[in-house]
Amino acid sequence: MDNVQQQREDKLSAVHREEEEKAAERRAQESGFNYINLSAVPIARDSLGFIPEKDARRTQTVVIQKKGQTLKIGAADPTNQETKQLLEQLQAQGFETEVFIISVSALKRAWGEFKFLPSQTKGGTTTGEISLEDIGNFQKELVTFDSLKDKINKIDRGNTGLLLEIFLGGALNLEASDIHIEPEKDKVRIRFRLDGVLQLAGVITNNIYQLLLSRIKLLSGLQINIQDMPQGGRFTIKEKGGKGEEREIEIEVRTSVLPGAWGEYIVLRILNPNAIRLEVKDLGIRDYLWQLLEKELKKNSGIILVTGPTGSGKTTTLYAFLKHLNQPGIKIVTLEDPIEYHLEGVNQSQIEPEKKYTFAQGLRSVLRQDPNVILVGEIRDEETADVALHAALTGHLVFSTLHTNNAVGAVPRFLDLNAKPKILSSALNAAIGQRLVRKLCPNCKKETAPNAVDAEKIKKELAGATMFDWPKEVKIYSPTGCEACGGTGYKGRVGIYEVLLVDEAMKKTIDANPSDQEVLEQAKRNGFITMYQDGLIRVLAGETTLEEVERVTSVA
Repeated sequence: MDNVQQQREDKLSAVHREEEEKAAERRAQESGFNYINLSAVPIARDSLGFIPEKDARRTQTVVIQKKGQTLKIGAADPTNQETKQLLEQLQAQGFETEVFIISVSALKRAWGEFKFLPSQTKGGTTTGEISLEDIGNFQKELVTFDSLKDKINKIDRGNTGLLLEIFLGGALNLEASDIHIEPEKDKVRIRFRLDGVLQLAGVITNNIYQLLLSRIKLLSGLQINIQDMPQGGRFTIKEKGGKGEEREIEIEVRTSVLPGAWGEYIVLRILNPNAIRLEVKDLGIRDYLWQLLEKELKKNSGIILVTGPTGSGKTTTLYAFLKHLNQPGIKIVTLEDPIEYHLEGVNQSQIEPEKKYTFAQGLRSVLRQDPNVILVGEIRDEETADVALHAALTGHLVFSTLHTNNAVGAVPRFLDLNAKPKILSSALNAAIGQRLVRKLCPNCKKETAPNAVDAEKIKKELAGATMFDWPKEVKIYSPTGCEACGGTGYKGRVGIYEVLLVDEAMKKTIDANPSDQEVLEQAKRNGFITMYQDGLIRVLAGETTLEEVERVTSVA
């Protein structure tokens, strides 16, 4: 194409754009809306990602600017039904919207800016954040669980814009791990998971729930118009570092939405980085077990497994181990799905199965990175098990998790994944079983004389644990409930543990392709203390209750 022809086409395009802008301006005058020519107005990319790209295209809109709770929005046709619905939802959530009519060409050019946004702001992972300052007042106000209940139950339609901040402020103050929002036929139930147990926090109306659902979806980068499919997203609670602070404080909130009979169930999981600031000494591992584990952590090769169900604290334990080992001369690489917390000085990689980046594939790649220590988030299949065992045999210390009931179950589980017994016995250093029990509130616990059955049960169960000095008289404590613990009688959680070590005798047992019972019998001959026994020690120490230990270990 010669220059003359190119100039002619450029001129025609310019004329066409000018005519289109004039037509948009006329539509604005006729409909009573303001008009804006986006060619002369820069779009703030930080604001653009507030509405995910899919939703922006569907509703024919673009966020031109966002300042606090005020949004300037460009729309091709503000009277379009989907555009109107979006604007109503934003207004119901407390946002002030200033709408401008823009041309379709300008709208398409604006959408082209989405490709320049970081991946986490494109809609589908995370599109929003809440300032910690926004929920700070509620943290100060909601000091007890009763005050949180009272606040939620008094919510009315006039202040729904702050409802999410109330939930988050209460959750952070009470150290809740999850917020459950559950629609029923004529009401919506709000429950908080405190110390591993769900507690009813209040009830809201279905009308308020609908407004809350829309806000959470927008904030989490989920599609508002999809109501019959599960969706997952995230947003961030952020506090900027002040003078003397090196970096921002970020608390990630994972959002899960699931369709149900009366609406969409919402679960907000709060990933507070304070949860991984624990050192090994803070986990509650007793001295006699730590002495065993410390020897294993000093080894240069082998695999150490942590077992237990979801929510039993496996990730916290593994991160504490990594922090213990994290030295300038050691390279640590993790494979996680997803990365829940960021560890300084550790190379962390996100598994993405939908892109065929699996644990097994990632582990093979990690081995080419020359690591000393490898964390594999979970061993789920035969291929990952095989690669992990061979990595452990070739000069790498490997950590991973298994979803088994106890440490003993790790051996049969690996054998079920077609691991060769002799390879497993050579590679496995230790398996750790763990649970989290609620701690008695120190302010209100009371001493209680155990009944004869419980006293005999404790004495019998601990009879073989000769490494401890037992009190002559069995004393236990029970929960009472006070303001400090929200009336539950419990405050915080602590781990109970069991450690299966692979010595020469255990290697011979594993070589014979054993059952769970055969592994347990050999472990007991080696002085194995079960999680239940470890929990009973905490009962005698006045840290928890017999009922709590039996609840989490399923022993009665």
